[in-house]
Amino acid sequence: MEQVNLFNRQQLPDQTIYNAHVIRSERGNLQAILDAPQIQKYMEPESKTVYPQGVKMTLYGSNREKTAFVYARRATSYDAQNKMHARDSVVIIDYRSHDTTYLQDLIWDSQQQRIYSDHPIKSKNGQRVTYGDSFESDDNFQHPQIIHQRGVIEFNDSI
Repeated sequence: MEQVNLFNRQQLPDQTIYNAHVIRSERGNLQAILDAPQIQKYMEPESKTVYPQGVKMTLYGSNREKTAFVYARRATSYDAQNKMHARDSVVIIDYRSHDTTYLQDLIWDSQQQRIYSDHPIKSKNGQRVTYGDSFESDDNFQHPQIIHQRGVIEFNDSI
């Protein structure tokens, strides 16, 4: 009985999905494809979905063109708040501008239709490297911006 009591019911997921491939669309328009090795769903103490082994998400525009790709080593989606918090080596690839952005964490607030991070970021486009204090975009990556951008550095690989 002591070994049974070691398990706290709230620490165990209510559902676990392995090798998930989730397609999100609205009115027949593809919006995103999410891939995750493992998804855990918790109902209590708050309803949330956890991606303990990372998540990859491809976002699509109105013409089914890929607009962005997001990767994180871990993520948590909070149902009541309509927010997803991706953290630990977050990478965003913007297919239109060809920027690759590296962040500590990223928050997707679907109610406000906003994606942001309040932590320092690094962005690369070809040989250009830019640093900033934070990041913000609409949830379709139509208008990404680096807040307090600085340090545009040109470098030459042949040196």
